[in-house]
Amino acid sequence: MNIIDLDGIAEKKPAGKKEPKPLISVDSSIVTTFVKAKQTSDSAEQDLRKAKNDLLERASVEFWKMNHARTSGGEMPASTAEMRGESCTAKITLARIYPAVVKKDEILSAVPKEVFEKGFQQSFEIKVDGSKIPPAYAQEFINGLKHLMAKCDCSDAVSIKSGFQPTEQFHLNRHKILVPEKNAELQMVCPARMYVS
Repeated sequence: MNIIDLDGIAEKKPAGKKEPKPLISVDSSIVTTFVKAKQTSDSAEQDLRKAKNDLLERASVEFWKMNHARTSGGEMPASTAEMRGESCTAKITLARIYPAVVKKDEILSAVPKEVFEKGFQQSFEIKVDGSKIPPAYAQEFINGLKHLMAKCDCSDAVSIKSGFQPTEQFHLNRHKILVPEKNAELQMVCPARMYVS
């Protein structure tokens, strides 16, 4: 297997910022209702997550055994199997969805090298933040990328998502520039992530 050297291309992780949290005036009963419902939901989610993990841990072993027996007998592996409970059923499904990047050493700790060599291929994803390319060089960069895609006959491997997003400066100043009603309108067409917790 020929592994591409990706050294020198940064893997960036977002840095978190802590800002002081000012108070806004909202009916306290709505806040209380939300917080109590969230606490109940969080507790139920935690219970569900634990039950799901317990079931997956026990069922996955049986799933692997069943599919090993099926394929050893010449049948196709099942992607889904049912499990019966007391007057209920659940199912376990193995989807062909894997993490985009798993380190080679981690895989080799689980499978023999010959299985790795035949069953895995290198995968990588390169993300370009177009807003960080100096505008004077943006077109040149895109033209170079198009040329490289044509040269390597790999246009199917590259996709683009294009549009417009507020600048960091606008994001900081939008409350000063726009009246609250206009900010609400903008939020409808260009939503900034906003959530309550």
